Amino acid sequence: MGRMPRRAAFTLIEVLMALVVLAAAASALAATLTADRRMRDAATARVDAARRVRDRLERFAARCGVTDTSGSAVASGLSDAWRAAPVAGGWRFTDSVRAATGAEVLAVAATVRCAP
Repeated sequence: MGRMPRRAAFTLIEVLMALVVLAAAASALAATLTADRRMRDAATARVDAARRVRDRLERFAARCGVTDTSGSAVASGLSDAWRAAPVAGGWRFTDSVRAATGAEVLAVAATVRCAP
């Protein structure tokens, strides 16, 4: 009876260690993708908030001599509260936009001067 020829192969420990390394890499990738998604969602919310504030500010700027007015709106997971009040030579505009979680996304305070 002869001996069986030795075959080159991986041991069970080597295979298990390779699986552990692969699992750690997959876990790190999943965490990175989750963080990336959160950052992209936050950036999108900031862009939407800035667009809302800019549009409202432009509407008020187009009609100088605004009376004291305020309001709020909710859309696309964002809620904002704004106020425009007359000041000498123009008006003061404030707007605060919050995400559905309650976190403030954007706050703006501007004084708009009316052309004579």
